[in-house]
Amino acid sequence: MECIGCGNCQQGEATYYCVMRNGFVIMEQYIPREKTKTSNWKKGGPQYEKHRRSRRELEKIG
Repeated sequence: MECIGCGNCQQGEATYYCVMRNGFVIMEQYIPREKTKTSNWKKGGPQYEKHRRSRRELEKIG
């Protein structure tokens, strides 16, 4: 069977599902990278305040 090009092996993860092999593959040469926090949910931030206010309003209604 030939690779169908699903792209799972191109994600750069330690394990992935291969459709051609019909199973999970563990990458031996995987080098873990440090995760960075990309969240903008800091207290006082505009998105945080908007979300917090909408949740409070929902709690009052329910």
